[in-house]
Amino acid sequence: IDTGDAAARMGKERKIPRAPPKKPPARKKKVQGGLSLAQTGVALAVVIVAAGWWYLGQGNLTYLKPSNTDKLKEVFFGRDPWVVICTNSSVHEVFEGASTKVKDVNFGVLDCNAQLPSKKTTMQRLKLEKKKPVMFYSAYGRKPRQLQPKLLSSEYSLVRELRALGMMHAVKVKDTMHLQEACLSRAACGLVLTTSGNVDDTSLETLNALSDEFSSMNWVVVDASKLRLKSPSEKELGLPKFDSSGHRLILFTEKGESHAATSEEDDEMSNRLATPYLGPFTAEKAASFVRDVLGEQTERKPASVGIFGGDLALTKRKKPTPPPPPPQQTTTKTEPADEPPPTPLPTAERDAQAAAEKEARIKRELERRAQMDAEASDFIVSAEEDEYDEEEDEEEDEEEDEYVTLD
Repeated sequence: IDTGDAAARMGKERKIPRAPPKKPPARKKKVQGGLSLAQTGVALAVVIVAAGWWYLGQGNLTYLKPSNTDKLKEVFFGRDPWVVICTNSSVHEVFEGASTKVKDVNFGVLDCNAQLPSKKTTMQRLKLEKKKPVMFYSAYGRKPRQLQPKLLSSEYSLVRELRALGMMHAVKVKDTMHLQEACLSRAACGLVLTTSGNVDDTSLETLNALSDEFSSMNWVVVDASKLRLKSPSEKELGLPKFDSSGHRLILFTEKGESHAATSEEDDEMSNRLATPYLGPFTAEKAASFVRDVLGEQTERKPASVGIFGGDLALTKRKKPTPPPPPPQQTTTKTEPADEPPPTPLPTAERDAQAAAEKEARIKRELERRAQMDAEASDFIVSAEEDEYDEEEDEEEDEEEDEYVTLD
């Protein structure tokens, strides 16, 4: 075999190129955690939306600074309702959740152990007890009131308590010191003397309407069934006499230098004007009266009495004398009314009647004696018969004895 020729022929043959090897499919790039870029984008969008909802869900939650004196004064003693939780860390979840459900109450967060500009802490300033978590409520010029920690057991409990505290837009006053602080020390004050401790719904709506419309002045409530005003008295102030049928209203305003004495009884040292309201306790009528007193819509003011605010006080009202008990019903038989005496008979008729009665009495006596004689005779006869029978029995016994002897 000619190997040289064979090799020459193979060199001349055409070479067929081989197909390139197939590349494996490209893999999707993964980020740390095993999520794709698309999934990462979706997750990021969800986080952003959740964060937005969380931010919007914060409601009126406000972080208060101990150094902000003006803001804290508004929170502690202002008119707007505030509920504050004392913490310097995370907020209780129930408190935070309730802040999204109650829109008419401001929710605040404050470090109550931090020092205020007055060198006291909030705990010391408001005399709060160390019952953790510490919360307090203030509104409508009232003193801050500490709330029980058990209210944070559920949102329902906290929301219900806050709504109950905000039902009356006024301050309930129970003594002279509180009256001076909440009413007479203010530039203007409306005092409502209620007929009892419980105010009916209609009167409560009227009171709240007045308080909301005239929010620049304090509104206080006194239970007039237990307390009354003195120095000067309610009569001297021009108030109508206490009656359980209606509430009474009187306004106290500062007496300026331009105010002249309104009556001869005004004290030269008087510093306030007391103006009683004598109309019905309705929102429209009472609001018109307040506008007149404040001089907003009329030049003529109602009659007022000048007083010295520091002398006005509250004292206990005497309990009304109870009505006498109703007379007890006796079970004894009532005696009949005295009958008029019978008309006397004429003398002749009286004599005839007396003779007839005497004759009848004698007749009855004779009949009774005849009956007694008859009974006595029967008794005598029966006795004689008994004696005869006994004699016969004795004779028979003697005869029997003789027969026995003969035998």
